[in-house]
Amino acid sequence: MSTPYARLRFAPSPTGPLHIGNARTAVFNHLWAKSMGGLLVLRLEDTDTERSKPEYEKEILEGLTWLGVEWQEGPDIGGPRGPYRQSERTAIYQHIIDKLMEKGAIYRCFCKPERLEDLRRRQNESGLPPAYDNRCRSISPEESQARADAGESFTLRFRLPAKVIDFRDIIRGEMAFDHTSLGGDFIVRRSDGSFTYNFACVVDDVKMGITHVLRGEDHLTNTARQICIYEALKAEPPIFAHASLIMGGDHQKLSKRHGATTIAEMRRDGYLPEALFNFLTLLGWSPADGIEERSRTEMEKVFDGRRLNAAPAVFNQDKLDWLNARRIRDLSDERYLELARRYVTEKSVGNAALLLFKEELSCLSELPGRISMISSPPPPSEEELAEIKNWPESRTVLKDFLRRLRAMSDFTPETMGAMIDEFKASGIASGKKLFWPLRLAVSGSVKGPQIKDLLYLIGRDNLEKRVVEFLQKI
Repeated sequence: MSTPYARLRFAPSPTGPLHIGNARTAVFNHLWAKSMGGLLVLRLEDTDTERSKPEYEKEILEGLTWLGVEWQEGPDIGGPRGPYRQSERTAIYQHIIDKLMEKGAIYRCFCKPERLEDLRRRQNESGLPPAYDNRCRSISPEESQARADAGESFTLRFRLPAKVIDFRDIIRGEMAFDHTSLGGDFIVRRSDGSFTYNFACVVDDVKMGITHVLRGEDHLTNTARQICIYEALKAEPPIFAHASLIMGGDHQKLSKRHGATTIAEMRRDGYLPEALFNFLTLLGWSPADGIEERSRTEMEKVFDGRRLNAAPAVFNQDKLDWLNARRIRDLSDERYLELARRYVTEKSVGNAALLLFKEELSCLSELPGRISMISSPPPPSEEELAEIKNWPESRTVLKDFLRRLRAMSDFTPETMGAMIDEFKASGIASGKKLFWPLRLAVSGSVKGPQIKDLLYLIGRDNLEKRVVEFLQKI
């Protein structure tokens, strides 16, 4: 497991935003490389020219940097084994293609898209998995060359060996795939001259000296195909680890119906990178000592790739919110205010109001809703209003508070604090029957921050107005 020359890679495709699953893969690769004293290579697999976009590349790099993932070689910083964009490595791929064609490991396929579509349709109707029938592998080299010279369109396919392909997976143990389960001879170069994932990935991993590959379990069959390419190149395959998929709370594959699923969305929602990094490490991995809440540098010291779990990882929103709430509370007031201002645009909201809710937040995007308690509270919920109405003490409590408020000569944090202490000691009610009616009347919710600080920030005139109006409702 530990090797001084360990080289890992994270290789996203810039065809969409950086989502939670890919971000977790990046985090695991970062931690595994750090724990082994190795390095991480960032490689952009942009062979899908139609879907790859510069804006997605920018978002991926920014998201990884924000999250705290570090790479030592990549498209933005260079390195000795570049280039690090697959679109810039065409000459390298073509050189390998030529060598494999000379060996007979690759052949031209002249099947038209219409024939392949008809083949898939017939297989589907027969209940068979889709697979190429290897029709063109029997074409002689002479005929193949003649048809290519005549201008006939073709793809290049890899000739799968007729055998069981096996490899050892760090997470899942011994894996074996019969060649008949892999969909037939697969395309390595498309008819437009672009190269496919399975081929370019292997060439890059070989040329970049990748020793460990950690990716999602949805790549298991790809790994079997890629093992065959490694063998054709007479190259040593890396150590493989295939992490479990991430499921939503309903144990279905994580998707947009479960809420925010991209790093950009999580940032907008006000999650802190420290909390999200910590949370992602726990999706399919657990520390030996059971301590889950750790900083990034602490995780780097205890991470062990052998403890990655094969069972599906469940995205626990409550755990993420808990971790994020703790990280928010750990922020210095100065840093908290800097971040909070990004979510509250009203310049009239003072620092005291923002700090009042620091201990209350699960994520920073909740702040505008909490601040509304002070400026313009939402109407109380029907359930809470009905409960308050049923308490005979409610009107007495509110009338007593109103009397004390009107009797105050000075309205300061100190006098408000003293008044609330006297109000609490009066004995007219206790527990929630004393403060729930008051909270609901002035803030629209029975829950909230310290009552003394909240009341002072709402202001004397607003307090009186809100209590009077609430009394009319009950």
